[in-house]
Amino acid sequence: MLDAEIYEPGIDWTTGSYGSGTDSWTSVEPATVVRNYHSTALLMPDGRVWTAGPSKNADQGDPATVAEHRIEIYSPDYIAAGGRPQISSAPAVVSYNEQFDIETPQAANIRRVALMRCGSVTHAGDFDQRYIALNFTPAGATTLRATAPPSGAVAPPGSYLLWIVDQTGLPCTQAQFVRVTSLGCFIITDRSTFSVFEVDAFLDAGLVPQFDSAFFAMFESFMPHEIGSPLPTPGISFAFDFIGGPAVPGMAIDPLPGIPEDASLPPDVAQRFTWPFNIRFTNHDAFASFTETRDVFIQINLGGRSCTASVRLMKQPNPYMIDGDPAWLSTDLRVFKVSAGDTFHGIPQGSGSGAGPAFITAFINACRAGADDSSNLFETLQIGQMASQLDQATTDSDGDEIFNYAVARVRYRASATPAPDVRVFFRTFNTAATSLEYHAAADQPYARVGNGLTARPLLGTLGGESVSIPYFAQARIGDMAAQNDTLNTRTIAATGAAESWEFFGCWLDFNRTTPVFPTHPVGTGPFASGSPIQDLIRGAHICMAAEIHFEPDPIPEFATPGSSENLAQRNLAIAHSDNPGNEASHTVQHTFMLKPAFAPDAAALGFESFGSVGTSDLAFSSHGKRQFFGDELLVRWHNLPRDRNTRH
Repeated sequence: MLDAEIYEPGIDWTTGSYGSGTDSWTSVEPATVVRNYHSTALLMPDGRVWTAGPSKNADQGDPATVAEHRIEIYSPDYIAAGGRPQISSAPAVVSYNEQFDIETPQAANIRRVALMRCGSVTHAGDFDQRYIALNFTPAGATTLRATAPPSGAVAPPGSYLLWIVDQTGLPCTQAQFVRVTSLGCFIITDRSTFSVFEVDAFLDAGLVPQFDSAFFAMFESFMPHEIGSPLPTPGISFAFDFIGGPAVPGMAIDPLPGIPEDASLPPDVAQRFTWPFNIRFTNHDAFASFTETRDVFIQINLGGRSCTASVRLMKQPNPYMIDGDPAWLSTDLRVFKVSAGDTFHGIPQGSGSGAGPAFITAFINACRAGADDSSNLFETLQIGQMASQLDQATTDSDGDEIFNYAVARVRYRASATPAPDVRVFFRTFNTAATSLEYHAAADQPYARVGNGLTARPLLGTLGGESVSIPYFAQARIGDMAAQNDTLNTRTIAATGAAESWEFFGCWLDFNRTTPVFPTHPVGTGPFASGSPIQDLIRGAHICMAAEIHFEPDPIPEFATPGSSENLAQRNLAIAHSDNPGNEASHTVQHTFMLKPAFAPDAAALGFESFGSVGTSDLAFSSHGKRQFFGDELLVRWHNLPRDRNTRH
């Protein structure tokens, strides 16, 4: 190839119509150097085209001998033209479907705003080539307000050149590099409710009521220079009832230093940045303006992004559980297994149908008898998923029965007022079918009957299919609505500014072979036929949740273990395979849920103009709102050997 060719697409840029049959190719002056199969051509930010490679006369051999080392730059006619528009400023990164401003002295004379993907040429083609026209409107004498592409289906994440073109077709003198991606900002509340009793417990002891790392603001998919280096302090605002509402007297929010997900990553790699925040009360004046509860809305701002969350102030006891790292996995919910005939921390494990309830009762009573500090028996239980591996097999290699258990620690703080009749419900969730979002209706994963002392957890269902299973410290009975679990109802004492701990537990009998539940249950039982819980657990990985059921402090709909301290989550590793064994025995079926991300109302974002997809084709998100773009699935392989295979 020698000749440069100019393509005229035949677009009426006034109306945006395309396909009129007027498109054309025009050859212009030839280059000096012949370019063939392995040549490269890249568009430069000033509008010129850089050409290089491949080999001389298409010869094969040692690149040191046959490679073409001469580079040429082609300058189209507009390079010499005067009066080309200029971009004064534009953002370095934009998120899908967001509006952003472009500053240019020629704002009144701009016809087109476009993104062009940075080139990646090989084998005579740029397989990543694309031109994306952007909608824009004037926003001032020197400002254009453009809208980024709607999703990665239109503009794959990465770097683009931002161009503006005037009414005569002249492009700007210098395009600006812009990274297009899906930026995010969200808040995880490790503490979402605060009781006047716990604030007064600190004040009565002469201490400052401070709740460390009460919530975390997470900024997703930023490079360090895009968010600020060194990491800046986010802007914080909070108010009663709504953002910008009445001030909250006697309450302060203190940011802690930002934390990169991986400080060793190169500076041009996007990652998550997290800021912890303490919530502090100087007095209890914030509780003087309401009778029972009042919400405080928090907004965090950084890097052109803002995210909001709410916390609740209340005048009732407030038992809670806390999370660790990551912020949606609890340190207060732990699991372990014991084989029959073994002694676990001085407690013998028996065998037979009554051995599970007997052991967990003894273990919980031992925890309750211990001190509320690191010497407690609870603290001997492992937190790590693999270190606390459970077993789906009924017996171990010696033929002894295996028993799996879960224990939850509930915390409470008050000077004198106890928290009466605190209950904890334990459930496992099939990750193929549901998330851990809280819905307590009869046909939802956290289903129950009754409330308070009359409440009973039921099988959780979606679409009539079992997706979550309750567990108890007592032996199961046929009618779930009449199931007793007295070990897991407890009044928690008030002990002043120091936390008071209470312990709850259950026998995880999912490795029993006795038929218990049908796949498609109707009613609360007894069921005429059913399957062992073994058969209802899909995959070797399931999640577990402990729910504090405390009538004065109900869990709000849509809450998750990452947003409510009344929910605790633990990912379970459940193993049973022969080792050694053949390849088939080590092929692990691992199911998980893909859940549409939340999106604003599609029509408000002009979705209808992007294509022919109708509302009936749009997936519902967990918040009941349709989303109009595709989510992306990222698999992080970590240290999985390179020669392993997956099927999906």
